Amino acid sequence: MITDIAKFNYLRNEFKLNKELEENMLIEEETEFIDAYKTYLELIYKSTDVAPQMKEEAILDCLVDMVDAYCDYMYVYYGTLLKYLGTGEVFDRTQKQTLMNTILMETLVRHGIKIYDAGKVPLTDKAMQFVIDANDNKPIKKTKGKVAKGKKWIDPKEEIKKLLEGRGFKADYEEVLNNIKKKIEEATNPKVLDIDELPNGGDDENKS
Repeated sequence: MITDIAKFNYLRNEFKLNKELEENMLIEEETEFIDAYKTYLELIYKSTDVAPQMKEEAILDCLVDMVDAYCDYMYVYYGTLLKYLGTGEVFDRTQKQTLMNTILMETLVRHGIKIYDAGKVPLTDKAMQFVIDANDNKPIKKTKGKVAKGKKWIDPKEEIKKLLEGRGFKADYEEVLNNIKKKIEEATNPKVLDIDELPNGGDDENKS
């Protein structure tokens, strides 16, 4: 992943640091993330007049926007770190990155989405690859500003949406929570078998 991001930034401007540009790009992605999260919270806690089917689609779209914004943020974040190397200056947005990651993970799990699924690439890594592939389709040219998307650029959100649906998305977070509670209860309260449920009704030798 880092190598792909390094390739893009090196070919674009050989890691030349433009603090204002980097800061503006990071703020743009942070804003997209928090705007999607606010819309999500409004749908969950305030929107009572939205039809169930429309609400389900809207919630999924919010999660897609959050994943996409987070991956875009991380793409810029690592590119910025590369440009700070060797400058003697300190670049640290760890608190914001950690908070965004925590919000995203908790929200995805809340909707039954498997971030880690046996034999599969972790969800955020998979989504990140969609964003990397999209950025690889941008024109590589030296520029002082943000790189234009170009004609070959394909929005990764459709692939992210399919990914979330394939990993178990459910709009009803209360149903997800109840299912988790039920599984915990079943795991911690093993069924006590009645002797009549045992093969042959128990030990025949002890029967009169």
